[in-house]
Order: sequence, then structure tokens, then C-alpha cells
Amino acid sequence: MEFAEHFIREYRRIDRFKWIRRALISFVTGIVMITAGAILGSSGIAPVFILSGFGLLFLAFAFVFVYMLKAKSTSEAFYTLLRNRLWTPILAMTEPLQSITFKDAWTPEGVFLTAWVAPRGVTKDVYYSLEVASVKLSALKIAHTVSTGKGTSQSVDFYGYVLQVNAPNVNRFRLKTDRTPGWVKPLKEKIRPDNDTSEDYHAEGDYQAWLARADAIKKLGYDWVAMEADNGTLNVAVHVWRVYPKISKQKGALVAAHQTHLMNLKTLCDTVEPWTKATDSK
Repeated sequence: MEFAEHFIREYRRIDRFKWIRRALISFVTGIVMITAGAILGSSGIAPVFILSGFGLLFLAFAFVFVYMLKAKSTSEAFYTLLRNRLWTPILAMTEPLQSITFKDAWTPEGVFLTAWVAPRGVTKDVYYSLEVASVKLSALKIAHTVSTGKGTSQSVDFYGYVLQVNAPNVNRFRLKTDRTPGWVKPLKEKIRPDNDTSEDYHAEGDYQAWLARADAIKKLGYDWVAMEADNGTLNVAVHVWRVYPKISKQKGALVAAHQTHLMNLKTLCDTVEPWTKATDSK
């Protein structure tokens, strides 16, 4: 597996988080020097420690700023490397995975994301896209900006996979996992009753046949799912905590983990693809 060695070597060169590491080292060192200066008190060397400490704190913020400036280009370089130097060779050596085709980053269109999956957010990053048969899949993040009074921060509304496939014969419906805690549901029902007859989902339209299909996706290991069929298109969104496995420095473990990951993506697409032939809610 020479390709795995090449990938690990190139991955180390990218070093996605070096500016964050430098920021942390500068910040901690700065705090230590300021504390040491305060302990030294009236000693002649105390101002040197304190000023140096504040200088390192300023440097830490500068490193964070550099990281933010380079984050997009570094992330793009990483995912290009991941796709071309690791995943593509894995597909070539694994026959069941050869139906996967990588595509340029694809952002799902329509109101499915903005009106149903994450109404407050906008798509911030599309990490990679692929196709299996007629199913398109993108790994992406949706977030919105929050004002803290002293600045802004980013709140993530959705992180995971969005699948899309033409489904001209599927009746219109919507459903998504109900994340309301059990102890809150009775109170919520009094304020805003959920009349879709489903305990586990919020649903609209001709959704009855799709409840079991949503459960089938959850059985694959995904803890949250949203689905919609409208205007001849079936959209599916599933939440995950990571859109790629950990990068192991051991080539055997690296290849095995990413091979399993790609197989899981194929299984998800293969599960969704037959549903496009549905013609009614029975």
C-alpha cells in the first residue's frame, strides 16, 4: 500500500492545525510569563517577563488570525489530497466500491436545507461530493452567525450528508427526526400540538410509507434524518459527527478505516436509490 505512505507524507506537509498549535503554545507561555512577572513583584526583571508575556498573547491572536485566513485553502487542499491520494486508490482496489464516482463539490439546491433541515443557517462548507448510481451525496456544514456582544461566533446547525436523487413518481412529503426531549414533549404538545401521529418524527404530506424508511436509515447508525420529496426530487439529510475517519499514521489502520467509511457511504446511497420508484403511500 505505497499510496497510503504517500498520503501520510503529504498530509504531514499540509499540517492543517499548525497555526492553532502555535497559538496555544504562545498563549500558555504568555500566561506563564505574566504570572512569573507578577510573582517576581518589584524585581527589576519582572517588567521584562510581563511585557514578553503580553507580547506572546498578542502573537497567539495573530496566529489564530492567520489560521482563519488560511483555513479555507488548507481545508480544500486536505480534501483534495484525501480524495485523490487515498480514497481513489481505495476505490480501485475494492471492487464493491467501484460504483462510487467523485464529483466536484456540489451544493444541494432548493428549500429543503433552509426551510426544513436548518432554517436559521446557510451552507458554509461542502467538503466532498460523490455519486453512486443515480444518487448524489455531499458532505457539508450549515451554520449561522451569532453575535456575542463583543464579536461574532459561528453556530453549527447541521453537519453531515445530504443526498439527492430524481424521484418523479414519489408523492410530496416531509419528515425529520423529532429531537424534543421526552420530558418536554407533553408541554410542547399543549403549546403546539403535533398532529402527524408519529412519536419519533415531525412529518407533513403523504409520509406514511416513509416512516419505516427513515427508521431503516437510523438502523445504519445515523442518529438524525430528514427527508423530503417535492418537484420530482427526493432529498435526504443525515447527521454525523465526522465526515471522514481519523487520519491514522499506521497505513494498515488508515486504509481499513477509510475503506469502511466509503463502504458506509455506498450502503447509504444504495439504501436510498430504490425508494425513488415509489408511486404511492402504501
